[in-house]
Amino acid sequence: MLPEKELRRLAQLLAEGENPDETFSLDRLLGYLYALAITPEPLAPGEWVPPIFGNRQPEFATLAELQRLMDGLTGAYRRLRRRHQQGRLLFPWEMQSLRPAELDRVRQWVHGFLDGVRLRVEFWLGEGEGLGGRDAEEAEYSIAVLHGVVFPEDMEELFHTDEMLGEATPWESDEERRLRLSATLFALLPTAVENLQRCAAGHGGASPPAEDPPCPCGSGRPFSRCCGTIFQRTLH
Repeated sequence: MLPEKELRRLAQLLAEGENPDETFSLDRLLGYLYALAITPEPLAPGEWVPPIFGNRQPEFATLAELQRLMDGLTGAYRRLRRRHQQGRLLFPWEMQSLRPAELDRVRQWVHGFLDGVRLRVEFWLGEGEGLGGRDAEEAEYSIAVLHGVVFPEDMEELFHTDEMLGEATPWESDEERRLRLSATLFALLPTAVENLQRCAAGHGGASPPAEDPPCPCGSGRPFSRCCGTIFQRTLH
């Protein structure tokens, strides 16, 4: 998604933040910038930089240090936005080959993506000049998947578990069922992000990543005509 040299530079900039407990991790920052890049309306750095540092304006001893920070962050944002406009910005994780140790990194990335969505939540939920009709519905479903991945304690409030997973078997514990629902949401992540990109592309002139991405269940059918129909019914 970004060159290794640029990733190291961003990691160094984050490490220099005054409040490390409130500063984004690198993965969370990358998810955040991805969401900002696909949002049709360009956002000013004064709006999106402070949340990276816990909604505090970072302080630096010299103007040169501040300039270095802004150049690093805005440069990464512009690069991702340009890739999106060219139709070359793709979900960065290979979910089928994901190692258990990487799950938290993916969750961090998704958390950052949600942070970026919140900056223009009215657009994504179809308010005012935002998405409308089916696009707004698909965006809502996709955001629910992302939220369930980041906040698993909310999964059962968001989804009708029986309809999504089938009826529970006598030998399946509640915890095993929650883990299975969590695994389902993780598997849907690439499709959820691609759906949001496709919905936004119609409003910002960018090329969507695909006409209708294949369903992650492996059926070979488009998501919208396979598990997508089940998924839409399972939202509370």
